[in-house]
Amino acid sequence: MLAIRYGRSKDGDEVKEKVGKNHPLIEWGETARQATAAHPVLAPEALSAAIPLIFKGRSVGIIGLGKRAPAKTYSEEELWSLTELSHQSAIAIENAMAVRRERDYVRRLSRVQARAEYAAVLERTNQELRETQDKLLQSERVSSISRIAVSLQHEINNPLTAVLATIQLLRIKMEKGD
Repeated sequence: MLAIRYGRSKDGDEVKEKVGKNHPLIEWGETARQATAAHPVLAPEALSAAIPLIFKGRSVGIIGLGKRAPAKTYSEEELWSLTELSHQSAIAIENAMAVRRERDYVRRLSRVQARAEYAAVLERTNQELRETQDKLLQSERVSSISRIAVSLQHEINNPLTAVLATIQLLRIKMEKGD
């Protein structure tokens, strides 16, 4: 397997480097192993070249090229095009990942805002319930006082009625007996 890395030296000269499958730019880690288990066409022995997708010094993927006929090799122009494709692909993948991170952040923020709004609604509802409960308790107090007043009035009126009746009888007797 062959991998080609293009870049610039410290002097600014273009550098092209051929590397083998054990080069640090080619990472056949657990993720790659899982992918190759699901897709045998990606296995290192099934590839004639692997071009790493590097963004800011970090591997974000790999372009694997299938086996070519033994006599055929990749031309300089094909390798250059593949390298440019790898650079653009790495940027596109990183941009897509940035968009996903931003979308996830907005979703989390939206959930936090929704929770805050829900908490505010719950607080207002609880306050309204407390006010309603206070009004209900006040109404019950007034109702109880009214019942007590009616009962007291009845208790006072009963003896007074008897006293008034007796006074009335005495008056009638006094008028007759004069």
